Amino acid sequence: MHFVTGGAFNGKSNWVRKTYPINDQNSTWVSGYAGEQIPDSLLPATEYWIVSGIEQYVKDWLIACDEKAVREKWLGKLTEWSCLDGDQTMILIGSDISKGIVPASHEERLWRDVTGRIFQDTAKICDRVDVIWYGINIQIK
Repeated sequence: MHFVTGGAFNGKSNWVRKTYPINDQNSTWVSGYAGEQIPDSLLPATEYWIVSGIEQYVKDWLIACDEKAVREKWLGKLTEWSCLDGDQTMILIGSDISKGIVPASHEERLWRDVTGRIFQDTAKICDRVDVIWYGINIQIK
């Protein structure tokens, strides 16, 4: 699995498209920004599975669940994805929302904190982690 993170509008998705030979025939791309749900099954078996907007999924899940349940749900997905066969690549994209001013509302602080913990969980499990700033990657794992 490959985790790609960095600031909002810093070119993460474009970098993934340039780095991998992704096209409509060999990939499935789901986006939390577009309101698309992460599928329960990774079928059909495409060569590339891309899940973008991880922080948006966290925000949506926190509406219905507490932090523990959200992390368990995400860890369950990571465990499932780590069992993909060798012909499939899972790419996870999330915007770093931990920088800047601490949010004033409890809900926004919780979202930021849970997202940071989930990104840590993701980085631990993934084989590769890249940070993208201004369209340039730095591989940190």
